[in-house]
Amino acid sequence: MDLLLSLHDELVDANLPLSKALRKAKSLALNLGNQELKKFVDLEINGYKSGDQLPPYRIYSGCRNYVSGTDWLCQPVEWQEISLSRFPPDIQTTLGTHLFTNGIIELESLAERYRKDGIFGVEWPADCTEIFKTQELPIVRAAKHINTFVIEQIIETVRDKLLTIVVQLLNVTPNDSHTEADLKSIPKETVTTIITNNIYGANAIVASGTEFSQTVITNNLQGNLGALEARLKEIGLPQNHANEILEAVKQEKPQKGQKALGPKVAKAISNVTDLILRSMVKGLTIASIELLIDAVYAYYALQHLIQHAIR
Repeated sequence: MDLLLSLHDELVDANLPLSKALRKAKSLALNLGNQELKKFVDLEINGYKSGDQLPPYRIYSGCRNYVSGTDWLCQPVEWQEISLSRFPPDIQTTLGTHLFTNGIIELESLAERYRKDGIFGVEWPADCTEIFKTQELPIVRAAKHINTFVIEQIIETVRDKLLTIVVQLLNVTPNDSHTEADLKSIPKETVTTIITNNIYGANAIVASGTEFSQTVITNNLQGNLGALEARLKEIGLPQNHANEILEAVKQEKPQKGQKALGPKVAKAISNVTDLILRSMVKGLTIASIELLIDAVYAYYALQHLIQHAIR
């Protein structure tokens, strides 16, 4: 069976692990000679490291936090949920957000291990634990709790991106045989457009030549509140949810040298994305979350760069 059809069949079969299809996708990237697809597949297989650009679908900002220990009367406290409002803004961002840097194999393992419980915990960094100890109670453990459906959504997002690429390549392959020679006969500009649009989004501009391929994401949103409002409407965000984000943005204006979202904006995004993930906003999916976060980050001229290796 030819590579494209074989990969297509593996991607549409929900019973097959995505990690298996990714290895075949790497072979496709090599056959096409496309470095963007190879880089994407390698990152999804091996995981993202500090300095890599982390895709929005791997950033979850709806973490709930719990502590376990004893109070000042030495009474046991078993996994009590706490508010993050007592912490500085940077700590609120760290504890309210989880960066899924893991490779797909590890994510599949986590999803399987915690599927029955429906939730898994990520231990707090030591500096956050020490801050809480000085303010509240002698805690033994503290962790962010995350629903396992978040992991499953990440896996399905990667699967959907690859499947769309494969289907579009099948549509432009000149012959039904889809041989290696057929793949190489597809114009490089067509291949680049298909892959870039599905990995980075349709607003990406790609400059390509015989020796390089550079991707630039256009940004006409920087500091433009009206453009951001229009973008949220274009994404399909209901007006009440868009207003929640826009109100937070108005209160936290872009600052020179800003490196992260402010706590109010991060909280507003967390509220809206949590509703989308729970299928409580009609017509929106995790892909919509990706577009939403992209828009807000573009407004503040921020990039999705890994700040902490949280695992």
